[in-house]
Amino acid sequence: MQIYPAAYRALTPAICVAVSILLCWQQSIVSTQLTALLPQLPCILLSISALIAALSNQSRELATSLLMRCAYWLIRSYLQAPLQSLPAAEVFYLLYYFVPTAVLLLLFIPEHGLRHAQGTGLTLLPCTTLFILSQIFVANPDLMAQISKRNIAEQLWNIHLSPLSGSWYLLVLICAVSMASRRGHIFDSSAAGCLLLLFITLGWIDVAKISAIMFIGIGMLLTVNVTRGLFHIGFYDELTQIGNRHALAAAMKTVGNHYSLAMVDADHFKKINDHFGHELGD
Repeated sequence: MQIYPAAYRALTPAICVAVSILLCWQQSIVSTQLTALLPQLPCILLSISALIAALSNQSRELATSLLMRCAYWLIRSYLQAPLQSLPAAEVFYLLYYFVPTAVLLLLFIPEHGLRHAQGTGLTLLPCTTLFILSQIFVANPDLMAQISKRNIAEQLWNIHLSPLSGSWYLLVLICAVSMASRRGHIFDSSAAGCLLLLFITLGWIDVAKISAIMFIGIGMLLTVNVTRGLFHIGFYDELTQIGNRHALAAAMKTVGNHYSLAMVDADHFKKINDHFGHELGD
């Protein structure tokens, strides 16, 4: 569990969202070579974030990376056609309802790690379920055709979502932001940022290259937050949130010719733990 100040937690998602919106608004500043690479960048970044999460035994971060990778694949595979066509309409509203619901569940499920059976199941379940449901709709395009088309026709605020789906998505987004501000876990910050960027993607899906640009932001956010979490684990004590010996060694490399150093040690602390218990000692 990593705990950060509210402003520090919000910094990375805010930067990723702002940069993504700026690139989407000013696409002319992107070079021709980078434009050709845009569709592949989300796959690369999400694969990197998934790899780092797997190597660091973080099941929720890995589950989110795989879920967003599957969502991006569905957008690139089925949502490049008009939304009123099939199966685009069904895949579109599957993403709108399923992805925020899955992320919300991940926010409430404790971290088990990949070496635990529950952690492995948690990692694979969201993306696998999303893939299976999407293929059911693709194989049976008339299964939810009328409901999906009616939802697309009932646009809210001139964006591509109905009042019901928009209300649900906003409720989940508000819940994620609230948990990120109160609990202070690094994953809460990632979840809130991913939901906001996905909301922008689906709400303005007809904007050129918006899915690639927004999912680049999602990939950057997940990669930076997973890496930042590992840095915090390596350099700060979990109980006191004070820098450890690694942090001291790193700080000593940056001091100038004149500095002061003070160190405090609590002697015989084992007696306190033995007499009063480790919880009171902490």
